[in-house]
Amino acid sequence: MYDERALRLLLESAGFVRARRVSAEESAIPDFVSYGLDTVNGEVRKPDSLFMEAVRP
Repeated sequence: MYDERALRLLLESAGFVRARRVSAEESAIPDFVSYGLDTVNGEVRKPDSLFMEAVRP
């Protein structure tokens, strides 16, 4: 299990940048919600999850 700080540090140590916490519906990927990865019929699949997004330069 990771908290936001630990996961951010892990992502940064792996070379990712701009690590940030997001909601299940939020992403820099256009039309992300349409993929149905973290939501089903508008409901978050696992509401107690931590969602983070980072970029690999």
